[in-house]
Amino acid sequence: MLTTIITSSRSSAQGEKIRDHADGRVTIAVGRRILTGQPVARVQATARAAL
Repeated sequence: MLTTIITSSRSSAQGEKIRDHADGRVTIAVGRRILTGQPVARVQATARAAL
């Protein structure tokens, strides 16, 4: 599954999800790199339509 994470206060990355951690972090693969960070919250289409 394609997942976006926050890697620092000014940086994010998107890649294939590899692992979920117990503390809420997610590990993704971006090319040959492996990155871990906090997942970006997904906005539900129904919630967006209500706005």
